[in-house]
Amino acid sequence: MNNDNEAILTISKKGCLVINDQVFEPHQLREAKLYLQQQGITKSFFWPKTQDDIEALNNIILEMGLLSPESTDHTILTNYLN
Repeated sequence: MNNDNEAILTISKKGCLVINDQVFEPHQLREAKLYLQQQGITKSFFWPKTQDDIEALNNIILEMGLLSPESTDHTILTNYLN
């Protein structure tokens, strides 16, 4: 990557979120957010290898929504994990 403020997101074979080779288990979403903030990440790119990867990322986003006080049902008002 050319920009230090960019991240590559992938899904591991075990369904974990991988950000720039740093692996986060599904229960570590807050740690993933903290990592992005500490690294100064302002832009990310998701490169799925399979349709399952897309579904896994969707599940992670839904889980983040459940943890966010700004979320109601499946309506996510922002993309921030508080």
